[in-house]
Amino acid sequence: MKLYYSDEYITLYNADCREVLPILQDQYFGWTDPPYNVGKDYGVWCDRLDDDQYLEFCTVWITQFKCLCPENCVFTPRKYFLEYWNLLGKEYKQIILTWTPEGAIRGRAGEAVTKCKLNGSV
Repeated sequence: MKLYYSDEYITLYNADCREVLPILQDQYFGWTDPPYNVGKDYGVWCDRLDDDQYLEFCTVWITQFKCLCPENCVFTPRKYFLEYWNLLGKEYKQIILTWTPEGAIRGRAGEAVTKCKLNGSV
């Protein structure tokens, strides 16, 4: 695990989140930016896994993140929103926000439609 930056308010690590999350103590806030399986060239990571392999990878870090930060929100790519929701489980009552690189989903009248689930409601 490589320390990237630290001061009295924040500590940042540049490492595989699957290695870092299990050794951190409970935190007020945690952030992980895993590969999103969109085909980017990271040099050391294949970002073009089949869906089953990618979701298996996500199961590891989501489970660790959920234990570390049980009271925070989770941001997911729209493509895997339902899978992330299922991985977090029904007992996870926090906000799950989803994003898409194309922008908001458009409604019938051309209005931007955004959805956010909070405690199971839309």
